Amino acid sequence: MYSDMRPSDFSLKHLFYLAIRTNDTASRRFLRQQLGVNKLGQMLKAMAKDAGFLKHKRITNHSVRKFLVQKLRNANIPPTETMAITGHKNVQSITNYSNISVEQQQKCSFLLSPVYVTIQQIPLVNLHALNYGRNAA
Repeated sequence: MYSDMRPSDFSLKHLFYLAIRTNDTASRRFLRQQLGVNKLGQMLKAMAKDAGFLKHKRITNHSVRKFLVQKLRNANIPPTETMAITGHKNVQSITNYSNISVEQQQKCSFLLSPVYVTIQQIPLVNLHALNYGRNAA
């Protein structure tokens, strides 16, 4: 039904290049052009509501992009590949979006620690609690 309303040269590779035609007089309901930022934001809000996210959680295009960059970094995806996915122009802008994970912070802490302990021997804990525990001893 709706597939007949897509542009004739539509491809599944270009899902975000399918905008809704605002005038209903045409036989085709969709246009093969990039969705706008506002439309993507509206779609994101609707998806968050349908998914049952809490109303006080502010989910925006920017927060989703930051979340994606962080997930790719945690999965050890090279920055150049992350740039290709997110559309960033340089590596520095990706660095601004991401933080090191708790596991990476613990590895750094243990490398600097005078006591040699393997990461596998210590359960994942809050770094502040770990530091307070050392100072108390």
